[in-house]
Amino acid sequence: MQEFSNSILNTIEQNSTIDLGDSSLEMSDDDKNILANFLLGKDQAGVRYIARALNDPNSLVQMAWYLTSGKKAFSTIQDYYKKQISEVAKRNYNKGYEDARNGKTTQKSVVKRSKNNAPKNRELTIDDID
Repeated sequence: MQEFSNSILNTIEQNSTIDLGDSSLEMSDDDKNILANFLLGKDQAGVRYIARALNDPNSLVQMAWYLTSGKKAFSTIQDYYKKQISEVAKRNYNKGYEDARNGKTTQKSVVKRSKNNAPKNRELTIDDID
């Protein structure tokens, strides 16, 4: 049992970075502990948490989906957001370019809150910073 536990803990440590396609996700120590507890821990009845999950059809389907399609789904979501960000950036650039070409200037204004109206015995907020 100790050998199996050590094997799981070593494997968690070796796989602490999750590949999401163009980026990756680094597991924190808390994430690693939660994962180790899920794989090695037992409830009060002595049933392993992973065994309970494998006996639950919903959990089993979710785990199987992630193993078979999760990486592709993350990649698809990542591609979608990249495309959306690129389109918004291009649209904003074109709008700024057209505005500049047409001689249109933007007016920028800063609104400052008056400190005279604030009660004397209150907590300071971010708005109180000059």
